[in-house]
Parts: sequence; C-alpha cells; structure tokens
Amino acid sequence: MSTIMKKLMICGLFILAAAACISASGQSESVKTVEEPQTKIAVVFPGSIKDLGWNQDGYEALNEAEARYDIFTSFQENVSAGEIKDVLRSYAADGYDLIIGHDTYFADPVIEVAAEFPDTMFGISFGWKSAENVVALSSTNWQNT
Repeated sequence: MSTIMKKLMICGLFILAAAACISASGQSESVKTVEEPQTKIAVVFPGSIKDLGWNQDGYEALNEAEARYDIFTSFQENVSAGEIKDVLRSYAADGYDLIIGHDTYFADPVIEVAAEFPDTMFGISFGWKSAENVVALSSTNWQNT
C-alpha cells in the first residue's frame, strides 16, 4: 500500500474518531467489515480515560471505532513525557498498524519513534507536525455537526 493511501486511511480513521466524539445522537449503526488480518490500533493518553474531557472523549471514540469496524484496539493512560517514547516503541514492536499519541505535546516523540518504524503508521491527535508515516489531525472543539 502506498504512503499516500496509508495516510488517507489514517485520516479516515481520525475523522471517524472525531465524529464519534461529537455525535449528538449518541446512537450508531454497527458496521462490520471483514479484513484479514485484523487491524491493530493503539492510543496513548497523557491522562485518565475517565477525566470527563479530552482523554475520555478519545477513549470513547476508540471504543466506537472498535465496535464499528471490527478492529483490535489497545490503550495506555496516564503516560508521562518521560515514558511516551518507550510506550510508542513497545506498541510498534508488538506489530500495531496505527499508534496514536492523543496529545499535542506527544508530537516530537511520535515523529522521533516513527522514524525508527517506517512500516508502522503513527498519528497525533490535535497535532501540527507530520512525517512520511505520521499524520496529524486538528479540529475545532466548538463545532458540533
């Protein structure tokens, strides 16, 4: 798969996750796709997934994506700046297809680790930097569609 196609796929997953976070109805249709092997996605959170804010929204979107698309997900919460690179490397070494740093301040560590794993896609939530195998997604929190 070409790099451009990978980035488009990742952007699509990010958009799905963002849409799940701001869904007004709270209801979703269950859509299952059959893919072999199953896609593995990990998200690294800087705080608690029960913070009633940014991290919880990301965690709920991850769960929504898992339910809709039959993907395998994993997460780690309360990851400090000193731990982020090791956590990213661990997920990459375990064969995850997409690893998302769910914090704008994870951008530099994600870019650094992504260079070590060119066959793995990485993402940065609310990011501004990208690389060959890194896509960043930013959105407005006040828009509700």
